[in-house]
Amino acid sequence: MLTQVRVFCITTGNFSTVSYIILLADLQFLEAVYPFRVSVYETYNPGSVVRIWAGVQHQEHRWLWRLLWEGEPQHVGHTPRVFSPMIQTISVPTE
Repeated sequence: MLTQVRVFCITTGNFSTVSYIILLADLQFLEAVYPFRVSVYETYNPGSVVRIWAGVQHQEHRWLWRLLWEGEPQHVGHTPRVFSPMIQTISVPTE
């Protein structure tokens, strides 16, 4: 069960010359899961997802990040879409 979703937006440069925008969606599950598929509903700038990460608890308050997928931006037009890339599986659960 998904318990929390947070979205963050980070810009680089000043407001007149933004070089890129980083949008982070922070998802948290009630129980740890082994991800085998990730589907992103892209409605704003479809094709802009370039990385998908999973956080794995390393110590009590420390997390290690595992890269599940990485790719180049895609030019898909302005039509919303569901993006489901083939991801790397991980051998430890993530929340």
